[in-house]
Amino acid sequence: MGWDTQQIKDMLDCRDVVERDLGAPKHSNGKYNVYRCPLHGETKGYSLAVYPDHWICYGKCNTSGDVIGWEMAYHNISFSTACQDLGGVLTQTVTHQRPAARPLVRTESPSEPPPAEWQNFAREALAIAKQSLWGNEGSRALAYLKEKRGLNNSTIRLADLGYIPASTPSDYTYGRVLFPEWKKEDGKPVRMPCGIVIPHFADGALWAVRVRRPPGIEGSKYMGVAGGSKVIYRIDDVLPRCPVVISEGEFDALVLDQCAGYLGSMVQSIALCSASNKHIHSRWIDRLVTAPVILARLDDDNAGTRAAEVLSALSGRMRPVQVPAPHKDVTDFFLAAGMVAVRNWIEELVTCPQP
Repeated sequence: MGWDTQQIKDMLDCRDVVERDLGAPKHSNGKYNVYRCPLHGETKGYSLAVYPDHWICYGKCNTSGDVIGWEMAYHNISFSTACQDLGGVLTQTVTHQRPAARPLVRTESPSEPPPAEWQNFAREALAIAKQSLWGNEGSRALAYLKEKRGLNNSTIRLADLGYIPASTPSDYTYGRVLFPEWKKEDGKPVRMPCGIVIPHFADGALWAVRVRRPPGIEGSKYMGVAGGSKVIYRIDDVLPRCPVVISEGEFDALVLDQCAGYLGSMVQSIALCSASNKHIHSRWIDRLVTAPVILARLDDDNAGTRAAEVLSALSGRMRPVQVPAPHKDVTDFFLAAGMVAVRNWIEELVTCPQP
C-alpha cells in the first residue's frame, strides 16, 4: 500500500493550500503568489513564491517543495500524515518492470548548524582563505584546482573555495591558529587545517568547513574544522522533482554541476563527502523525496562501498552509476574526454528509464 501522490498533486493547487495557511498573499500576478516566509520567520521582505505545483523560498531558508512538502514543512508533520490531511488515497500498485521502491529511511541524528560564534569565526577564516587563494601564495593551489580538478574560475568563486597556507612546517600536521579566541569545547584553540578550503552552506548557515590537504602530508587527505556539523554538500541546490546525482566528494560534484549547467534544472549534483557519515537526517531527506531518480556515482573502493551503505536508505530511488571506462571518476572523465562528453553522459543517465 502507498499514497497516490500524483492524485494529491493533480487535485490541489499549491497556491490554495498555502493561502489556507497564510491568508491572502502580499502580491499575486495570476501565475504565482508572494508571502513572507514563515519557515524562517521572515519579518522583512517577501521571499516565498507559490506556484500552482510548487513553492520556493528565495530568502534565508532557501527551501522548496511541492504541495505535500509544504504541508510537511509548515505543519511539521510526517509524509504520511501530510498525504492524509490533504485528502490522499492509499493505493496498491503492482509493477513488473522493477521492484517497488522502499520508503526513505530516516535515521535521526542531531542536525543543526554550529553556534553563531563558530560561524562568525569560520566566515572570517573563509575570507582570509579566499584572499590567499587568489593571491601569490595560493598560485599552486589555484593551478591544482584548474589543472588537476578541471574547475574554472567561475565555479571556484561560486563555491567560495579558498586556501590556507602554512606559516610553519608543523602547521601542515596540526593546522594554523588563525584566531586565538576561537576555542573548542575543551578550551583549546580551533586549528584551521592548511590546504584548499571547502565551505558547506545550507539553509542560510555555514555548517562545516573541509580542507583538502596538500599531497605528501601524513594523515587523511581531507580534514574538517573542529565544531562543524554534518550536511550534504550543495543540498540547497536540489529542486522539486529534479533528478539528483550524488558524488562522494565536493570536487566531483562541482565538475558535474559545471558540465551540466546548460541543462538548467534537469539535474542537480550534491556530495555525501564522508563515507563515514552513517546518518542522513530527515532535514535533508525531505529535499530528496520528490526526486524521480537518485544516481550515485561512487568510487569502486572500500570508501565507495561504505558510501553505498550510507545511501541504502535511498535504495528505492537510488541507482549506482559509473563513468565510462577506462576513467576512474568524474574528474578523470572530464579531464580526458571534455565537457561535451560529460554532458552527454549526464543527459543520457537522467533521461533513460531505470531498468
